[in-house]
Amino acid sequence: MELQVLKALLEAWGIDIPKLAQEDGLDERIKAQKLVHLLQNKIYKADLLYGYGMYLHGPYSPELSQDYYQLARENESIEAKPLSDKAKVKVEEIKSDCHEFMKANNIDSDVLALEVLGTTLFFAKGYSESERVVAAVTTAKPRLKENEKHIRKALSFLQDKGYLQSEIP
Repeated sequence: MELQVLKALLEAWGIDIPKLAQEDGLDERIKAQKLVHLLQNKIYKADLLYGYGMYLHGPYSPELSQDYYQLARENESIEAKPLSDKAKVKVEEIKSDCHEFMKANNIDSDVLALEVLGTTLFFAKGYSESERVVAAVTTAKPRLKENEKHIRKALSFLQDKGYLQSEIP
């Protein structure tokens, strides 16, 4: 993805770009990773721009990481490219979806909500049964086991909001 487009997306989500490269910027990096993952799947139903693997806090793209670190270093010299109307709508949809999921599930952390949504989406693309998705998420992320009800709700939520191509029974 062009750095100018990435900058526009991150700014639209309210991510503090300089903080991405700082030691205390972990939450900003987690949000950037999960939001781009959700955006790719909302629009393309696949990881076309950045490839993702599972990591400590859910889906992670090394290529995206390289891009946002470069963006953080060169932030002042990179001008954000205006987003298309379609991209603006999708960005707002994802922000709204995340806040709706947080409110419906009494989650007070957008980082936790994005981690649950992103990780559930990552595994839902590989399994055709909800029990297998839940098992995969809780196996890969044992600390989310206590949030199993959130994982089940996330799967249903992602289906209802169009992040998944087909329904998972």
